[in-house]
Amino acid sequence: MPESVDLRHLLLIGAGPGVGASVVRRFGRGGFRGTLISRGETLEQLAPELRSDGLEIEAVGADIEDLDGYRATLDGIFGAPGAPGVVVYNAALPDPGEILDATVGRLRTAYDVDVLGGVVAAQVAVPVLRAAGAGTREGQTQDQIADHLRPAIETVVDHLDRWTAATAN
Repeated sequence: MPESVDLRHLLLIGAGPGVGASVVRRFGRGGFRGTLISRGETLEQLAPELRSDGLEIEAVGADIEDLDGYRATLDGIFGAPGAPGVVVYNAALPDPGEILDATVGRLRTAYDVDVLGGVVAAQVAVPVLRAAGAGTREGQTQDQIADHLRPAIETVVDHLDRWTAATAN
């Protein structure tokens, strides 16, 4: 357990040049320092760019598809003094394609990145944040959590409906 949680320390998981960079810049303008987790090739370009904007950035390479390695990375971050007090999960696998045409491997990868990566982040971060008296997801009911998953489920159902309609003719 870390000695402290830094409430002005943002951990952005899934840092990229679009939404991720915008989130970091916005928090940076508010005086936050940032730790970015992403695949190495993304960080090699993004971290220096954000630093040149005057932001305090630590870049950590990790691949969410390797869930054990990713968990170990998070354990290290949340086990250190000044652990992040804010976590934003921004990782996503861009369009895995039509669900019935996608390979099992592609679907597993999408599930690992889009779902399990966020679950692992919560499993590591929430106990540390709770111990420090921080965090905002505490106390949610199962129905509230399910409401966050509903859009993903509706997308799968929509893909199935479109595929069924297209193949029925």
